[in-house]
Amino acid sequence: MRRESDIYGTTEMQAALLSMLKDFDAFCQQQRISYSLCGGTLLGAVRHKGFIPWDDDADVGLPRADYEKLLRQNDIRLPQTYDLRHFSKEKGVPYAFMRLEDKTTTCVETRRSGSGYVGGVYIDIFPLDYDSADSALQKRTEKRIKRKKKLFYAHIADQKQIESEKRSTSGLKKVLLQGKLLGIQTVRIFTDRQKLAVALDRCVQNHEKKHPDSKEHYSNYLGHWGRRESVPREWFSGKNGAGEYLFEGYKLWGPCESDLYLKALYGADYMIPPKDTEQTGHPAKILLLDCPYEKWKIEHLEEEK
Repeated sequence: MRRESDIYGTTEMQAALLSMLKDFDAFCQQQRISYSLCGGTLLGAVRHKGFIPWDDDADVGLPRADYEKLLRQNDIRLPQTYDLRHFSKEKGVPYAFMRLEDKTTTCVETRRSGSGYVGGVYIDIFPLDYDSADSALQKRTEKRIKRKKKLFYAHIADQKQIESEKRSTSGLKKVLLQGKLLGIQTVRIFTDRQKLAVALDRCVQNHEKKHPDSKEHYSNYLGHWGRRESVPREWFSGKNGAGEYLFEGYKLWGPCESDLYLKALYGADYMIPPKDTEQTGHPAKILLLDCPYEKWKIEHLEEEK
């Protein structure tokens, strides 16, 4: 159910995310870590001066050096209500990038519910890695990463949901769903999720190692947009430096060339909101804003027993 908050007309979940973004911004400034709003969060900042009304997460990107610096931070430096979660810190994390999660909440995403992972309301934190301006090189990089992503996502797919859908259909669709299930099961037998996460992280860093003199772009191949999000570095840190954007009444950092960046991702008409039928978020299977996810896990496991 969509519950409303009195903070700038945001939902209660968005109000929780806004608090996280403010704390993250303060922490990064204190630790001298550069970040940028990216993806739909930047689109919201430019088009709506805050959240896209139907959005339910937040995305930021950090240059690789700052990303690694953040990853090395002792969690004690973060506000006590937050966890910095990453596959290098714990097993079973169903993504190859970093997340800041609110420990006082519980959020189980529908798209990752097959992994058994339980976390809190979150900010996705992506590494911005060096990339070439050469489109042929970008295509090869994207192809390699897509293959690894496909294997990785097979480990977090919700098999029960696919099986339920298969039982309720027939014909060609049923055959295709059966093939999908067999593919998922095969991948899970012959690959390891943790090793795939490590391989994905290495893969997005390969360009700098193989082409150390070709660093014209920043890329976010771990995000949704693939090589469309391989953009000139100066868009993030050009002669005008990073840009400040009003976001639900607060100033947060983003690329100085937001117009060029958003056109690359969403097209020239990005300022026009999509039709109601095209307004999608990241639905949660379980969302509790007043229950710590560690507590929910304990109670849920007891119920299963």
